[in-house]
Order: sequence, then C-alpha cells, then structure tokens
Amino acid sequence: MRNSLAATTMTLLNRIDWEAAILPETVTAQVQDECVSLNGAVDWNFQKDAAALDVRSLLGIVGLSNQITIRPRANAHNIA
Repeated sequence: MRNSLAATTMTLLNRIDWEAAILPETVTAQVQDECVSLNGAVDWNFQKDAAALDVRSLLGIVGLSNQITIRPRANAHNIA
C-alpha cells in the first residue's frame, strides 16, 4: 500500500509539472487515503481547472480537494 501511495504521488506531481498551463512549483499536492489535496496560487481560473483535471484522470484517486487560489490582479480601481 505504501509503495502504491508513493507511486501515485510521484505520478501526480509529474503530471502537474508537465502541465503547460501551470507554472512549475506553483501548485503542490498531497495524497492521503486515495484523496488528493491541491494547494497553491495561480493567475487564472483555467490553470486551477487544469490541475484538477489532471488529478481526476488518475486511476485510484477517489477524492479531490482543490484549494488552489487565484492571485488577485491590479485593475484601474486599485491603482492610486
């Protein structure tokens, strides 16, 4: 069981690292009891969705907690 957890974690981290929509080292993942928790911050919602899609497509994952946040961006109202 421990080896399959380590293999699943490594596979997940490799998939996120190779995802073109996500900058390296902006998203972290933890696997526990076949459930994945994603954390980090990205610039756009499609990046958050891409990370979740990568996780959902892995065999053996039964749950996902997507805690990735979208970084706030400056707009004309925020600039003094």
